[in-house]
Amino acid sequence: MNPPAILAIDDLRRAINRALDDTAATLGDQVQLDGGLYWQVPAHQLHAMDPDEVTITAGDLDDDIQTMREYLGSDGPTPALWHELNHLIGILRTLEARTLP
Repeated sequence: MNPPAILAIDDLRRAINRALDDTAATLGDQVQLDGGLYWQVPAHQLHAMDPDEVTITAGDLDDDIQTMREYLGSDGPTPALWHELNHLIGILRTLEARTLP
């Protein structure tokens, strides 16, 4: 088993900002994304390497974008951080697919 990885949140923030800057330079400041459903693996099963232990679920890009906008408009503590991250991941994965060669 591998030792735990140490992640500096500031490094991740800088890398995400750089990737988003590069995305804007490539696709523009506003990107039309084909909405709809996509496949995802629940977070608690991400490291299950036996396919029989993994349940594939569906995400919804339109819901992801709406949830992101609501999150940006809210104040105070985030009651379910995992939920916000899940929706942001859906958007990032869709951008990933859009930038494939």
